[in-house]
Amino acid sequence: MIRESTTSAWPLSTRRRQRIFFATHLVCARPSRRRESSESRTRRTKREERIHGTLFRARHCSRGFLVCRARGSGGVSRPCFVLRAALGLMFFLTASAHWGKRRPDLIRMVPPAFPRPDLLVTLTGVLEILGAIGLFVPSTARLACICLALLLVALFPANIHAARQHLTIAGRGVPGLPVRSAMQLVFVATLIAAAWLR
Repeated sequence: MIRESTTSAWPLSTRRRQRIFFATHLVCARPSRRRESSESRTRRTKREERIHGTLFRARHCSRGFLVCRARGSGGVSRPCFVLRAALGLMFFLTASAHWGKRRPDLIRMVPPAFPRPDLLVTLTGVLEILGAIGLFVPSTARLACICLALLLVALFPANIHAARQHLTIAGRGVPGLPVRSAMQLVFVATLIAAAWLR
C-alpha cells in the first residue's frame, strides 16, 4: 500500500510542478513580449514601407525595361528609348500621389509664399502625367525631357521647405536636404541625358 501511494502521489506532484512552472512562465513572459512587440512594431512597419516603396519603383522600372527589350525587333530597343520608358513609368508613379492618400502631405510641402497649394499640387500632377506621356512619343520625347527637368527645378523649393520643416510623407520623414539635392541632380541629369541620346 505504501508503494502504491508513493507511486500515485509522485506523478501528481510532477503535474502540479509543471502547471506552476508554465503558469509563472506565461505570467512573466507576457509583459515582455508585449513591450517588445509594441516597441519594434513601428520600426518594423517603417522598414517594411521603405523596402516596399523601393521594390515597387524598381519593379515598374524593370517592367519598362523588359517591355522595351521585348519590342527590340521593332527597332525601339535603343538605350534612349529604354531610359525614357523607365523615366515615364517613374513619373506616372509619382504623379499618382497627387490624388491619393499622400495629397495632404504634398500640399503641406508647398511653401507659404505660394497661393492655392492644393491647386499647385493638382497642376504639377497633371504636368507630370503629360510629361510621362510625352516620353513615350518619339516626336515629343526630347521636349518632354527638357520640360520635366525644368519642372523638377521648379519643384525644388517645396523639397527645401519640407526638409527644413521636417515634414512627413505617408508617415515617413522626408530625406534631408543634402540627400534630396543629390537625388534631384541625378533625376535632372538623367532627363538631360535622355533628351540628347539617340
